[in-house]
Amino acid sequence: MTADFAAKEIWNQIVKGKKLHIFNWKYRVSVFLVRYILPKAFVAKLMKKNIDRIQSHK
Repeated sequence: MTADFAAKEIWNQIVKGKKLHIFNWKYRVSVFLVRYILPKAFVAKLMKKNIDRIQSHK
């Protein structure tokens, strides 16, 4: 991501008054799924698994 692209995206976020704007469309889709589609228990289990995996590598 270039600095120009990031600056334009941040400016658009300010102009449109958005509280949250995710630049990358892949992350945007992921956030949408986590917030509105996937069950919270599934997301919690998945996150716990990832945290445990990260902690075991330290």
